[in-house]
Amino acid sequence: MAIDAGWLDDEIVVSLTGKDVTARCIDYTVKCSVFQQPSACVLRLGEQFDLREFMTAHKAGDPFELRMQRFTGNEVPDLDVPLQTGRIDAVDPTDSDETTIEIRGRDNIAALFDSYFMQEDSYTEATFYDLTAKQMKAVGFEAADWLVTGETGRQKAITNAGGGMKRSSAPVRTDTTTVEHLDYAWVWTQLSGGGAAKSNICSVPNAPAGSDKDGKSALVETVSGGQAKQEIKTLKATIGTQRLGWLKEQYKRVGLFLWCIPNGQFLLSAPNAEQEPAFRIQRLLSGAAGTSNIIGGGPKNDTVQRYSHTRVYGRAGGGKGGRGRIVGEYIDQAMIDGGLIKQISYEETDIKTTKAADNLARRYAADARRSARSMQYTVPGHSAPSLVQPGKRFPFYVNTMVHVVDEKCGIDGVYYLGDVEFKRQPHTTTTLTLYWPEDLVFAEE
Repeated sequence: MAIDAGWLDDEIVVSLTGKDVTARCIDYTVKCSVFQQPSACVLRLGEQFDLREFMTAHKAGDPFELRMQRFTGNEVPDLDVPLQTGRIDAVDPTDSDETTIEIRGRDNIAALFDSYFMQEDSYTEATFYDLTAKQMKAVGFEAADWLVTGETGRQKAITNAGGGMKRSSAPVRTDTTTVEHLDYAWVWTQLSGGGAAKSNICSVPNAPAGSDKDGKSALVETVSGGQAKQEIKTLKATIGTQRLGWLKEQYKRVGLFLWCIPNGQFLLSAPNAEQEPAFRIQRLLSGAAGTSNIIGGGPKNDTVQRYSHTRVYGRAGGGKGGRGRIVGEYIDQAMIDGGLIKQISYEETDIKTTKAADNLARRYAADARRSARSMQYTVPGHSAPSLVQPGKRFPFYVNTMVHVVDEKCGIDGVYYLGDVEFKRQPHTTTTLTLYWPEDLVFAEE
């Protein structure tokens, strides 16, 4: 099996952008991920710098940019593109060698990871983009310059449009009737002049006399025990909650993730497994020189955390009809075919429909499969010829698809690249973590 040694022309340099200094690294580890945030790096610089002067000039909090360069005999690199942009966390001398300097840093999303709510925050009308933009501004990033998103990011995370309120948990009683049996998401508004309450429901069963023909409003007497109450749906963040953690909880509902792209901008998006493959890696048992670029690794499949049957139980209904149980299920046929019958269940009180329960069961099963199975391959260098733009080559970027041909393990398919680790210790390699496209299920709704 021949390995393409030409891929070893790649290397990573660090640009200390606040001081206009660019340095080659003795060795480094750079991690980039869609799923694990923030991305981070550890770099070691050599004797080209005076240790004292360097540590005086470059401190924690300074901006940095990592760039991948590819030299093939020229003084000017054939390829020079960004890999990671962020701020330095530490500049230290190394324990093993007093002439080398270690720099540790994380990408820009670390600002959200390190920040916590110092006062309660609430929203009644906002998109996922709006929620993200406000938290970014709190840590010094203007969304207009730094945040990129698509259609899903523009969806409403919270809304009270069209009424949008929620019915009081207590029955609303009047002198002449009760609306307890109206088991819908009522919005009550006390109209001027007394007596009338209006709802956002288009069709109400058993509406009291005096209702309009569509059941959009019901005439009631003065409410005993006080006025009718509006309850506005509110999304809250409490004191002491991590900003990034709070955002991730909101994103789960629609399957969004927030990560940094190489130039430092924030990308709010869902992992995209529908693209054409950007790269090909292969391990051929026989072939001409340069035809294989996998030097190690393969698939893993640990079934300890996988289940043949995943069930989600919810509740629906109420009022006179009582509450009924909702059941959703996802079946992992591969587990059943292997004779591995294991069941797990979840009680989710917010689930109100069978469809929602099925969706959540499928997502829980996908989470378990993604943790249990993946493919991890190591290749030389940091870049590969592009399948999308023939004749060009690019670094391995996350959120792309990779065509894997591995004759040793019997694999020939297209997989999602979710995590990348670039290394020089001392050899220049990249480790790719790839996922099955069918395991990329994230939305709860």
